[in-house]
Amino acid sequence: MEKLPGEFRLVRREVVNSPGHWEGIGHFSYLYFRKQELCKCSYGDFSVSPSKKYALFKDGPTGKLRLMNTSTGRIDDITTKYVGSPEKFDWNEAAGVVVVAFYQGLNNGYPDVGPLSVSLR
Repeated sequence: MEKLPGEFRLVRREVVNSPGHWEGIGHFSYLYFRKQELCKCSYGDFSVSPSKKYALFKDGPTGKLRLMNTSTGRIDDITTKYVGSPEKFDWNEAAGVVVVAFYQGLNNGYPDVGPLSVSLR
């Protein structure tokens, strides 16, 4: 377990895969806020805001970007599907926005997507 800013933590687990899978035991990371599992995601697929009030993360199985408000517990889908792998998160909480830049050329056949501005309000 790795302690992250605020009440977040990253937990690494070994999971037995289904029979016939190329790998018998999978090694996965899960992002938690307190006791709530937020996503199966890798380090770099999420970011916690400087105030620790928000977390933006890419859900592993669906690829959706999701935003959590830790004050309310609310989680909103920012995208409806995978749009790319986050490279950088630029938080500007005073302006109520986080800008996500994506790795270019790593989008598994999806067109390269430009930076995405996400409202925190």
